[in-house]
Amino acid sequence: MDLFELFDLEVRENIIVQDVRTDKQVRNRYSYDVGEKLVGAKKELRALKESFLASFLASFSLDILAEIEKESPVEALNTLDRNALITFSFEHEKENDVPPRVAKLKQLLVGRINKKPIVDTPTARKLYVQACRRIWHNLQSIHTSEQWVDLVVSYGMEMSNGWSAFRKNKNVTYTFKRMVEEYFDEFVDADGMELLILGKKFISLCTNSKSINSTYLRVSHELTWNDLLTKKVTTRKKSTAAWSRKLPDTLQRKGPEIEFATKPEDVVTMFGLKGMQFGHYCTEQYAKEHISHVSEALHDVARILGIPPEYIGLGGRLGLAIGARGSGNALAHYEPSTQVINLTRDNGVGALCHEWGHSLDHFLYDCSHDFKNGSLAFLSSGKSIGNVLPAIIKDRVQAVLDACKQGKVARVINVENAHARKWYFYGSVINSYDVYKGNVSGILESYHLSSYRKLDTLSGAAKTRMERKVEKEFEKTAQMLAAYHYKKTGEKLNEISYQAKGSVYFDTAIQLDKKRTKKYWSTNHEMFARAFEAYVESALLDQEHRNDYLVCDTYSFVYPLGEQREYLNRSIKSLMEVVIPYIINSIQGVGNNEL
Repeated sequence: MDLFELFDLEVRENIIVQDVRTDKQVRNRYSYDVGEKLVGAKKELRALKESFLASFLASFSLDILAEIEKESPVEALNTLDRNALITFSFEHEKENDVPPRVAKLKQLLVGRINKKPIVDTPTARKLYVQACRRIWHNLQSIHTSEQWVDLVVSYGMEMSNGWSAFRKNKNVTYTFKRMVEEYFDEFVDADGMELLILGKKFISLCTNSKSINSTYLRVSHELTWNDLLTKKVTTRKKSTAAWSRKLPDTLQRKGPEIEFATKPEDVVTMFGLKGMQFGHYCTEQYAKEHISHVSEALHDVARILGIPPEYIGLGGRLGLAIGARGSGNALAHYEPSTQVINLTRDNGVGALCHEWGHSLDHFLYDCSHDFKNGSLAFLSSGKSIGNVLPAIIKDRVQAVLDACKQGKVARVINVENAHARKWYFYGSVINSYDVYKGNVSGILESYHLSSYRKLDTLSGAAKTRMERKVEKEFEKTAQMLAAYHYKKTGEKLNEISYQAKGSVYFDTAIQLDKKRTKKYWSTNHEMFARAFEAYVESALLDQEHRNDYLVCDTYSFVYPLGEQREYLNRSIKSLMEVVIPYIINSIQGVGNNEL
């Protein structure tokens, strides 16, 4: 397959790159957009969001929401925040002479609404907006607690009747959650289904008489406006990042001379990108510097990988943005939905290599499906991989992941509190005490290995639940073992050291993720990207070269180090030996049977 043809790009010597600058970029010499318009930029989405929220309170046009959907489904979801769509406030209620108790009841009803739609589809988002608007309008006419009860009961009857009729018509008997996932878009044409999009807590309140009564009785008749309007002072500790990249005071590059890009069009042409984009806050000087650094960085990574620079854009699939689409605290990120790498204007230094690793991982996943897949995923995830990709590439990606995770790591568990309670000694660990001749470290290592084997056959949420259970059991076992050892020998142990399955690199990632609500550091695609950038920096150093803008600080604790780094570097080099020819052949439309 010719990917240039797939993405409507012509391969010719003199490629004309389109100037797609915005109105605010008209006079700029460096900071302007070129190539294909990279959808999802903050500067366009911000205006659409503001128009949408204004229309929600006024004319209520869903056309603007549809425009945001075209730009980015992710941003469409982000726009639909409950608190923005239902602008409830006690100050507003007081101005409208609503009694304090009724105002509180209104707030509790609004609080039961999910902050986002419960289903992630354009239809669901549209329905969520309609339902929120309806709630917002209904609440304006509520001035007594009796009216509030009548409104909530009416919502409950509507949902119950609609749900029963829908189940009967569809002749289904399974759960509401599964029903929503499989039939949701059909809810639009069914009576009494609109409010179901507001979520389980809202449904529970409105359809359960006990829930209505308890909510009604919980709000005191003695409530005053002073109670509602006095803000509680809370002190929240500011969380600190587990790791942040240490940037050099001055960016340095050491390497062969290259052809500098002097304007955005040069970058797109040199590296076969689909486009380049700048945020409106990216000044001319910033843009000029980024253009120069990007051209150096992409030339350097191309040289290390052994790929012609014009293929870095993965056949016109990849776009690059500077300060145009920042998200949260991320200094840089890759968007699978738009295939765009974004570097923040001020702090994206050193992250380009990491994000290009993500784009390569995503590209290979799509290759495995011949670019006919609808899902967004990475090859390193190991899930739902297509059968088009050569087996040797899949095998070598798996070899990289094995190199990331396999090995043994020294751990220590604190057992100083083991002697503070009474124990009933039982289990295989205690039975093994004599077999291991009192070697508590050996016993614990054996138990750890057998316990974690249970996880190998699990995945997803089931694996996460089992991991928590295994961790608790392991800690309890260690405490019991320390107490039993004290009973047998009189020796009090404060800690027990043991060898656990897994590499230091993987174990560090797991420990970092224990401080998070959602896995990040230990996910396959993040471990792959960090290993990839470590490989590139190692290769640069082997040649006595350096490029801080491309990659830096990969010798810190979140990266593979020592012998494991050397092993991983060999694994990634082996992967690149088959991946680079595959990319070139795919883009040129040449078969890959020889792989």
